Amino acid sequence: MRLPIALAGAALLGSAALWWMHDTGALLPDSVAVSAAQVAEGRAIYARNCAVCHGADLEGAPDWRPTLAGVAPPPHTADGPAARRGDAFLLAVVREGSATVHGDRNRDGMPGFSGLLDNRQIHSVVAFLKTRWPEGEAAVREAAAGGRAGVR
Repeated sequence: MRLPIALAGAALLGSAALWWMHDTGALLPDSVAVSAAQVAEGRAIYARNCAVCHGADLEGAPDWRPTLAGVAPPPHTADGPAARRGDAFLLAVVREGSATVHGDRNRDGMPGFSGLLDNRQIHSVVAFLKTRWPEGEAAVREAAAGGRAGVR
């Protein structure tokens, strides 16, 4: 009699732990699936929260290169540094802030957005950014044709 109760309790506890880790991003994949709806949501979130620093056209600050004083907001275009990073890194920077991810509080001032955006919204922002890069554009065309594409 105790074994079924213990197994049910363990299953419930395990399910709760998985839900919590997914909600906090611990189990989110290192690949952002792209759909047209997700890109549209990401575009709107970017316009509200990111464009003020990174530019409406993702152009970044004119003098964005690293200096001793830190880093101004970089571009998010195909030739910018974000285009060379994996999804896990991009998700972490949006979620936690660049200084935290880089381990250097003096590096730059991009805040984390985990207090403002949930994981789905953060994924949408990264999906939108990736549509501005050649690989991402192809994934969105594939998604619009009826499937969902994962791009890295």
